[in-house]
Amino acid sequence: TNNTYQTVYIIRRWIWIFEQSSLKNVCDVEFSTDGHTKYMPTIRLVTGFLVALSNIKLNSYTDAFHVKIPK
Repeated sequence: TNNTYQTVYIIRRWIWIFEQSSLKNVCDVEFSTDGHTKYMPTIRLVTGFLVALSNIKLNSYTDAFHVKIPK
């Protein structure tokens, strides 16, 4: 690869991982990174820090932003 990353590709990958995990009844609590600068725009978009996504509604998922802790 030419080592170029676009934020939307990373977001789509994270959504795919979340959806595949949900199909297998695995709960993803969070995504973490190694602090590489390629992830910073993605993290800003996903958290809503000074920016917003117009075409990807992350809060439309029923499990988004909620953690179900089993008793």
